Amino acid sequence: MPAGEEHKNLETVNYLWKSFLENGLDRKSTVIALGGGVIGDMTGFAASTYMRGIDWIAVPTTLLSMVDASLGGKTGFDLPEGKNLIGAFHPPKLVLADVNFLKTLPERELISGMAEVVKHGIISDPELFELCKNGLSWVKDNLEAIVKRAMAVKIKVIEQDPYEKNMRATLNLGHTVGHAVELVSKFDLRHGEAIAIGMAVEAKYSAKVGLASQSIVEAIESTLKKLNLPVEIPNEMSHAEIIKAMRVDKKKNAKSIRFALPVEIGKVELIDVDDLEDVL
Repeated sequence: MPAGEEHKNLETVNYLWKSFLENGLDRKSTVIALGGGVIGDMTGFAASTYMRGIDWIAVPTTLLSMVDASLGGKTGFDLPEGKNLIGAFHPPKLVLADVNFLKTLPERELISGMAEVVKHGIISDPELFELCKNGLSWVKDNLEAIVKRAMAVKIKVIEQDPYEKNMRATLNLGHTVGHAVELVSKFDLRHGEAIAIGMAVEAKYSAKVGLASQSIVEAIESTLKKLNLPVEIPNEMSHAEIIKAMRVDKKKNAKSIRFALPVEIGKVELIDVDDLEDVL
C-alpha cells in the first residue's frame, strides 16, 4: 500500500478485505502488518472485521509505531471529518520491534516518532524525559534504550485500562490539538510534528488554568526543540478550522472536550474543557 495518512481510509481497508479473500484467508489465518502506524492501524482493523475477527501480528518499522501505534490494540481508519473515527480494539498477538529498521528511516520520520517518546516521558517517566533532552544525535546512538522505555510506559497504562475507560486517556496528551492541526494541515505535518505542537499548546493552556508551572511549559518546549520538533501552530492555519476539527474528535462528550494536561513531568490530569478558543 502507498505510505501516508491520506491513504488511511475505507477504500484501502476494502482493498485489504478483498486481498484477504483473494488469497484464501480463513478464520484460522494470521495477517502480518509490516510498516508504520498507518499500516498497523488499517491491517489490525481489517483483521478485526474479516470473518468477525482473525489474528494479526505487528512488525512496526517506524519509531512512532514501535513506541505507540503497535501497542494497545487500537485499530481503525480516518474519515474526511476526523482521524480514527472508525475503529475497533483488536490487539495483535505479537509485536516484533527491531530497532535496526530505524537505521533506514528518513530523519524526518525518526524526529516525528520522538514526539510520542517525549509524551510518554511527560505522562509517567521523568527519566525518559531527561534522556530526550540529550537531543537527536544521542537518541540515534541509544535507540534500543529509548524504544524499550517508551514501550514500557504505554504497556503499563494499557494493562491498567485496556479500553480507555479512565486513565488510558492520559495517552492523549497533545492529541486533542495535535490531531486537529494534523487534519487541517491536510497531513503536510507528520503525526509526531502535529502532536509536538499539540503538547506545547496544551502545556501553555495547563499553565494558564493553574495546573502546570511556567517552568514545566519551558521544559517541554525546549526538549521538543532540541529534537527539531515544532512547538507552534503555523500562522497560516485557521483557528476556526482547528476548533471545528477538535469538535468532531472522539475525546468529546456533549458539551466539552476532554484534555490530558501536563501538571508536572511524570504527571498528567484529565480535564473537561468547554471553551476551545481559550486553548488556542
